[in-house]
Amino acid sequence: MAYLAFAGLATAAVFLWLYVRATTELAATRARLEGERGAAAEKVRLLEEARQSLRETFTAVSADVLRANSETFLQLAHTELDAKRSAIETLVDPLKESLTRVDTKLQQVDAGRITAQGSLRPSSRRFVRATSACRPRPTSSYARCGPRTSAADGARSSCATSSNARECRSAVAISSRRTHPKGKTAIGPSPI
Repeated sequence: MAYLAFAGLATAAVFLWLYVRATTELAATRARLEGERGAAAEKVRLLEEARQSLRETFTAVSADVLRANSETFLQLAHTELDAKRSAIETLVDPLKESLTRVDTKLQQVDAGRITAQGSLRPSSRRFVRATSACRPRPTSSYARCGPRTSAADGARSSCATSSNARECRSAVAISSRRTHPKGKTAIGPSPI
């Protein structure tokens, strides 16, 4: 029986040793697991910090690249715009000069027209006075001029009796002109 007691005691010692060993290993494993959890949490925290740092760095770098590209694009656009502006000015300058010459010519023509109109006014006033002096009166015209065959003849006959001979002569000269179909003035008796 002693053998049995010894075998029971040896078995109990083995179980006790296994239990202590398992408990020790379990405690060591738990401690190692807690350490690894802490290390993993630290790694996660470091990874989050690294990710945030990378995000900020990438944002700054992309902003710098965008700014540099924008400046380059603007410089290129200004260069192209200046080239196009000079090309347009090259095309527009001759037109501008031509329009300036046309404007100058129009001003000269307008000044000539005003001068011509100014010089025609006294002549037209003299003509009106001369024709009004030579115009036949209803009762005295027939007696003074007799029957007329044309306006020029009537002007001549009324001028023969008119006191203002100089005005009558200019009226006769004007009334004896007739207009040519092409706009030219022909001198001679006017057709009736």
